[in-house]
Amino acid sequence: MKRSEHQIDTVLTDHIDIPGRTIFLNDGIDDDSLALLLKGFHMLGSRPITLILDSGGGEVTSGLAMIDLIQRHGNVTIEVWGRAESMAAVILQAAKVRRMAPSAYLMIHQGIEEPAADSKKNIKARLKYSDKQDDICDGLVLSRI
Repeated sequence: MKRSEHQIDTVLTDHIDIPGRTIFLNDGIDDDSLALLLKGFHMLGSRPITLILDSGGGEVTSGLAMIDLIQRHGNVTIEVWGRAESMAAVILQAAKVRRMAPSAYLMIHQGIEEPAADSKKNIKARLKYSDKQDDICDGLVLSRI
């Protein structure tokens, strides 16, 4: 299917540079940014991809899905321009090549789980899953040091 000039411009304004094989993620880590990465990786295929990252972090579950996507692709360079904080710093560790601008900021911290008022069984299940998420994030960060 041939894309019109308007369609290509729309894709470029949606943070995906097709000719440059680059995705720009400059927002929080959440379902919307995960959808952007899924769309970008699908559009750009299996050749090398560059992800420009500037994020204060966000949701662990969406971040773990991004990590899975980046690792499955296997040929991703992440460049940090601005900041990679919290979950964004963990996502950075998934890339084959990691670069940070001279003035970029990296912040890694232990995640915080605040269980909602719920049944004891549900709270225990959430905390167990939270421990699993912590183990995955910690393992990835420590493997790249």
